[in-house]
Formats: sequence, C-alpha cells, structure tokens
Amino acid sequence: MRAVTLFTAQFADIPLEILAAKAHEWDFDGLELGGHI
Repeated sequence: MRAVTLFTAQFADIPLEILAAKAHEWDFDGLELGGHI
C-alpha cells in the first residue's frame, strides 16, 4: 500500500507542529515539506 502524504505549501501560515498534528488526525502517513520550511 502506498503512503499518503500531505504537501505543506498551501498551509504555510500554520506552524509545522500544529500541521503535523492535524495531518495525523486526518490519517495522513506523512508530510511532504514545501519550500517555505
């Protein structure tokens, strides 16, 4: 099964710690960090 990741660029205004917690709540397998990090 493939991992489902969330690309973070569209969430640049949200701190990474909060976004990571939300991605976990939303059942994503990981984050793909955009250039803003």
